[in-house]
Amino acid sequence: MPLVPCPDCFRRKSTFDDRGNGECKPCRGTGVNLDPISGLFTAPISTGGGLADKCWCCGGDGQCKTCGGQGEIRGARSGEETGSQRSERGATERTSHSGSREAATKVRDDESPGAHSLAGLGSPIGGLAGGGGGGGCGCALIILFIIIGIPAGWFIQRQKKRAYIAELGTVRMNVSVGGQDADGRGAIRYAHGRSQTLQVFINWDNQAVFWSERPIQTTLSRNGRVHYSHLFQHAELPQFNALVFDITDKLPIGRYIVRASVEGAPPAEYAFIVQPRPPGDIFVSDNLFNGWPQNRLTILVHRPGENQKIYIGASLRGTLLGEGRVVYVALLHEGVPMFNSSYQVKEQNRNFYLPYEYDFAPGSYTARLSAEGEPPCRVFFRRSGPSPRNSGGKATADYCVYGQHSASDKSSRPSGGAAFIRAAGGRFASVR
Repeated sequence: MPLVPCPDCFRRKSTFDDRGNGECKPCRGTGVNLDPISGLFTAPISTGGGLADKCWCCGGDGQCKTCGGQGEIRGARSGEETGSQRSERGATERTSHSGSREAATKVRDDESPGAHSLAGLGSPIGGLAGGGGGGGCGCALIILFIIIGIPAGWFIQRQKKRAYIAELGTVRMNVSVGGQDADGRGAIRYAHGRSQTLQVFINWDNQAVFWSERPIQTTLSRNGRVHYSHLFQHAELPQFNALVFDITDKLPIGRYIVRASVEGAPPAEYAFIVQPRPPGDIFVSDNLFNGWPQNRLTILVHRPGENQKIYIGASLRGTLLGEGRVVYVALLHEGVPMFNSSYQVKEQNRNFYLPYEYDFAPGSYTARLSAEGEPPCRVFFRRSGPSPRNSGGKATADYCVYGQHSASDKSSRPSGGAAFIRAAGGRFASVR
């Protein structure tokens, strides 16, 4: 027989896959008894033995017992009948056409959905009541079951909640902070009075935090004073073991601590500092590939007497608002500036490079990226070899991003399609 999707799994494997996910349906794959009716009998025994109330269907492993966690079972295709089904149907038809009223009555009783359950439950109680009907006693049993089941279910859930609360002392929580202005090493870029968005990640290794239904208190403190506070209730937790939220505010310079705590569990903290940071990264290359500088150099191989082109690349970090920001790119030889130009950089051109052509003299060179109120970012390289015969040189004045190409430097057009446009407000000055 072919494999068909298991009908008893908790849910489908995915939107495009009809197979089951292999998880037990009554406990939803958790292994915990979530049924208040059966828990009426199992909870006292489990509580007395000091054990967790396991699922009555899977035994606590969370797997579907019909398919064994595979999501598929062997069964007949739709529209087909097995041999046993055909034989049973034939026997039923022969009995119904035999003319026997007792046989027909027996067939109808056997096909009744609640015949077995109600008759089986009603007969003992009916006998105790002096031979009363099984159906009436079955209804009375259902009503009695509902009356007992509601408080019993409440009692079971209360006991489970108490058990999870008792486990809170062993929970390990972790907190971390990310975002566009975070460097991943405990530092956040100071935004000079502009609003910033931080992403706070909280996770824990035990589901007791979720099932205890206790709220999670989160705070953000600056230099010992609370800057932000929020109490997340149980209904606000989207996952069993994690919580992610954003904090958007103006963050002055200082030391900060994000703290997450649950009553009865050890708290978790994450410390970071908000301070001025370099505006971005800078590097130097003598090679273009697909329109972007490659092979960051530390030693420049240069033939004296000839002009050689290098590419100074820069990538800005942090949040850039609509008007962008002004940054400065400079090149120095032995500490003496060769040029220092300013550029207005926006979100669409936060990654750019500058081509620079010159007959480089031997010595040490420094490329520098800086912005007002922030420490600079520097990169160093050396040019080795004899001094050039001609001290004069030429410097281009192009600012390079992806897009279009200006006519000022057609000989430098890269094969990858990088764009060269005249820098707005910037100047390149040749040094003679």
